[in-house]
Amino acid sequence: VDPRRVGFGVIELGGGRSRPGEAIDHSVGFVIAARPGDLVRAKEPIATIMAADDAGIEAGKRALGEAIVIDDEAEYPLPLISHRVTAEGSVPYEASDTPAELVVESR
Repeated sequence: VDPRRVGFGVIELGGGRSRPGEAIDHSVGFVIAARPGDLVRAKEPIATIMAADDAGIEAGKRALGEAIVIDDEAEYPLPLISHRVTAEGSVPYEASDTPAELVVESR
């Protein structure tokens, strides 16, 4: 998923500003149910478009079509934490660096 394209898609729906002072429609946006690496099947919904009108639905389809890649090979996302800063400088982060009581499983 290309988050930048999703963000611009929300702006196209009216849920964000392209210029200061523009109104924001808080009722529009996307819910992306499939996560990177998930197995998806044909005809299975992977996202929901919330739009104010038919033009918004079409803009949402276009944005998500450009933002979401479905392939035979799963590409797993980069880790949320890649490095940590210490007194000695920046060092690659290892999951073992985190005390067990701070580890949170998301699935």
